Amino acid sequence: MSILLIFNTANSISYQQLLQQTQITELEMKCNLIPLLQLKMLVKSNPVNLIVREFQQNDIYSLNGAFKNNMYKIKIPLAHAKENKLIEKADVSDKVDEDRKHMVEATIVKVMKARRRIEHNALISEATKILSQKFNPDPTMIKKRIESLIDREYLERDSDDRRFYKYIA
Repeated sequence: MSILLIFNTANSISYQQLLQQTQITELEMKCNLIPLLQLKMLVKSNPVNLIVREFQQNDIYSLNGAFKNNMYKIKIPLAHAKENKLIEKADVSDKVDEDRKHMVEATIVKVMKARRRIEHNALISEATKILSQKFNPDPTMIKKRIESLIDREYLERDSDDRRFYKYIA
């Protein structure tokens, strides 16, 4: 609505001026301008760049005086930014991975407390078996968590046979 209200004082306005006067982010501006251009409520006057989804600082927009609609109320859909969705998915994925790291480490420590000494493949298979009730763990993730636990001195490699791990109490 703030975009359309600007046209009460000016017949045409540049993209840069729209950003300055509305004081909204460029991403939000694009999300709100696209439906207005698609419904043909606004017209892009720059003959060089008439593509609706491409925006440049010198693009000029004006109200379409010939715009008509039979509806009493016009519903303007909001174009959702794919960038926002991708960022949200990445954030959620990172949080899930972080939570799973802790869960994998806790499972490894639980197995090691019970066994005290265990072979590498047996540890991975037992941890996978326990974790498969909650999610499908990746063996490489389990290996990284084992190395992390060794670095933090929860586990150590057996000095006699390097394939075995020992729990440090």
